[in-house]
Amino acid sequence: MVKHSHKYGIISFILLLPFIFNLLTLKPGHNWGGDFSQYILHAQNILAQRDYAADIMLELPVLYPPGYPLILAAVINFSGIDFPVLKSLNVLFWYLSLIFLYPVFLKRLQPFQALLCLSLFSFSSFFFTFKQNLIADVPFLFFINAALYFFMRFSEDLEAGDKKGAALRAYTFFLITAGAAFLIRTAGVTLLLAGSFYAFVLLKKKAHGMGVLMILGLLYGSF
Repeated sequence: MVKHSHKYGIISFILLLPFIFNLLTLKPGHNWGGDFSQYILHAQNILAQRDYAADIMLELPVLYPPGYPLILAAVINFSGIDFPVLKSLNVLFWYLSLIFLYPVFLKRLQPFQALLCLSLFSFSSFFFTFKQNLIADVPFLFFINAALYFFMRFSEDLEAGDKKGAALRAYTFFLITAGAAFLIRTAGVTLLLAGSFYAFVLLKKKAHGMGVLMILGLLYGSF
């Protein structure tokens, strides 16, 4: 069993060592596959305040929502099209996503098992090669993991009975992170709707009429 006093040191080692290694092994340039060029064009259009799909042959707003190009635009605005810098977003979002994923592991697993699962993701050889591509998948994963964590907190605080304010805050953060996931990949709408429906059922079951109204209001506002 992992001692509590050593836990945070072990977690820091598991996350920081591969984080630094992955940053140092980012390569310039990009392969010719994938959607990276269209994401960059969208980002440049945003910065130039042109039409989102300007100079792009196919306008596919459903397949290319603006969330990821907005993130790229923020970086390009300062660094230009510097591929190692842009790829570093993959590393940043990957390890931030693991910070939210670890408490989810702890919910179902023993501490040692949770650390083992965290290590498998942190030292992933798949991510070592995957990080060299400009793709929306990694930021999407971060916001999905964050949304799942906040929904877990919402459910736990609601069950506690005396933490209604904390539950509402957790659900608000769930909406924000799930909404951000939706802006990056349209598939994120499934988590947004499923989480909101389940929250409605939980609140209705506990006869929190005002809470139900707040949930419906927040969901309406998120769209």
